[in-house]
Amino acid sequence: FTFGFCAAFMNGYVNGSLTRRNSVLGVGSIGTLMALTSLTAAGCSLLFGVVAQNIGKGPVIAFGAIAFVVIPAAVLVGKPDYSNDYWGSSLIFLYLLQGVGRSVYESTNRAVFADFFPGSLNTSAFANCIMQAGLAFFLSFMIQSFSNGTVLAVIVLILAGMVVPGHIVARRYRRKPLADGSPSSSLGGPSSYRY
Repeated sequence: FTFGFCAAFMNGYVNGSLTRRNSVLGVGSIGTLMALTSLTAAGCSLLFGVVAQNIGKGPVIAFGAIAFVVIPAAVLVGKPDYSNDYWGSSLIFLYLLQGVGRSVYESTNRAVFADFFPGSLNTSAFANCIMQAGLAFFLSFMIQSFSNGTVLAVIVLILAGMVVPGHIVARRYRRKPLADGSPSSSLGGPSSYRY
């Protein structure tokens, strides 16, 4: 849910309320900034793949969660508005962070899903992953229609703050032995999964 809410927060609130009013960037730069997000995500995917192989996927998941936490936290604390020209060129920082978070969602997060749901379970797991992101995107835009950016920023902050604890709980649940004594990893991939 975090990626979907944060992506909609960026596309709806940041693009619509901040970037378009920013005298340095303006509405004409939104396409370029979105491309910068995608480029950042692609570059970080390469880096995070190496990191995940060497120290595990857990730290990469945490790093992506931190990126998603910083986006709304920066907006809530830094209050981009007319008086500070909506942060001027510093607003680009949010797009870079979105790229970092998106990289983790699109690569490491999906690798975790593949590890937890191997073989024939992959199809359903990936469908669920995409459905969650789509539902979060929809809910985020729906909330934006009757509230302000602060409400959505708080929601994104809460969801992003739940990523690491959720990952830890899932990891522990997965390692818990079944009633017959067999490892629960039979439900979720190889027991050699690196966190």
